[in-house]
Amino acid sequence: MNQVTHKQHYVWREYLKPWCTLKGDAYFIWWNNGKITRNTDVYDILREKDFYEFKHLNELEMNILENRIVTLNEYEQFKQGNEDMLNQIKLLNKAIEINNSEKTRNALIQLGEDFQSNVEKAGLKYLKFIKDDNLSFYNFSDDNSITEFYEFLIMQYLRTKYMRNKIISSINSTLEKNFRSKIDAGKIANYTPMFLILAMVYSMCINQFDLTVLKSTNCKFIVSDQPIYNIAEDDGVNFDLFYPIAPDKAIYLKKGKGSSSIKRISDNEVNQYNFMTYKHKDVFIMSDEESYVKL
Repeated sequence: MNQVTHKQHYVWREYLKPWCTLKGDAYFIWWNNGKITRNTDVYDILREKDFYEFKHLNELEMNILENRIVTLNEYEQFKQGNEDMLNQIKLLNKAIEINNSEKTRNALIQLGEDFQSNVEKAGLKYLKFIKDDNLSFYNFSDDNSITEFYEFLIMQYLRTKYMRNKIISSINSTLEKNFRSKIDAGKIANYTPMFLILAMVYSMCINQFDLTVLKSTNCKFIVSDQPIYNIAEDDGVNFDLFYPIAPDKAIYLKKGKGSSSIKRISDNEVNQYNFMTYKHKDVFIMSDEESYVKL
């Protein structure tokens, strides 16, 4: 049997490594108890058993998923793709009904993990370009690079435990109380990003977001368990993404004309962004220096 990854990270552990010291350790704080902890391996944090597992949906759960997909069909380009993906999920569910064995379950656990890994591998090259101050890939005449880059960013936005819980809350809020005992919103939530990512990437492409790489001077960027977030979330209209990629560098994307630039910012500005990162955390922030997690 192929190896199955049961300990699944809901924040990409490779991404967290720049916030580790040369010795490989880092400082982080869980804000549910306010205790600062020093950790020696990012492998041990921000993970949950079988977090991305695709589970069997009952008839009611499938109907709810279908109804949520319909709301994403405003883009005609995705209608057929969404229908095809939904049919694949139905075939997957039928296969589980026919053979609900440990082998089948393990395959579905690994399927979710592999989906994340493939997106991460594609995104890794773009993070390297940006860290090297090379923004030549950010060219809207090259649809493949832009789409791949946006897909990576949106997946990092959607994959977290915080976003999964938001999707679960959103599902439950639409249900009458007598239905809530009959469904598992968490199962539906694990399928939802597969559809959301298409619509969100397409929207970013047609709006040609401006990419600004922010470089710190002395002060360091921190990171949280919601590493990429909508910094304009409070206005309820705009979708401006902020994404620290190293202690000295961050990505800022907002609707514009598809431009790219590099900007050196002050320590005060870095502190302001760090406050926003703290504000958008779930329960965790991290740095390679202890003083930065004592906000």
